[in-house]
Amino acid sequence: MNLQFYIEKLKHSKEYKDFMKENPKAHLCGGFFIIDKENPQNPDNKAHLDVYIPSKKKMFNIEISCKPLSSEIFSSETPKKIQGVSDFQLDGETKLHPVEMFKGTLTPKKIKANSKLDFSEIEDMIYDKMEKEGIKNKLQRIIMILQNKDNKDFWICTVFISGLGLLKVNIDDASKKIILFEKKSLFDMLKFTGKK
Repeated sequence: MNLQFYIEKLKHSKEYKDFMKENPKAHLCGGFFIIDKENPQNPDNKAHLDVYIPSKKKMFNIEISCKPLSSEIFSSETPKKIQGVSDFQLDGETKLHPVEMFKGTLTPKKIKANSKLDFSEIEDMIYDKMEKEGIKNKLQRIIMILQNKDNKDFWICTVFISGLGLLKVNIDDASKKIILFEKKSLFDMLKFTGKK
């Protein structure tokens, strides 16, 4: 699976066609995907694409409904890590949700929407980097956000790993290279303040 797959499916949905008829200047400004590695039999995968209407200064989130595929389509040789990424399909449903834009919010940039980076490649890159860093934890969930900054598309990934660990991984879409990799603990994210 990759971004192009979702864009093609989106373009064929009635809701999107109607939306674009009403808003022909709208453009894709982001993507949000969740890959559930913890529940391979019944993954809670998610796919959303964001669309911005410059003339109205409004953004909409388009939820693309996914459902698990039967595990029977995989052979015994199919690596488990690939099954977790590619084992869901669209069931044809899309839902538009308005997104509240707060005062002072940056204007969403148009994504190039030509990413050829497959989700399984992103997962492989994360596994390879974990191995190089000596991280033995298991992947539980990958949250991938596609955004554009300085006219370049980036994948900003938050990876939940076993042992209450987190990985922060940023990938340059064009070069297919990891440009940021940090391991954190969930406890690093929580700030406790004591009485003074």
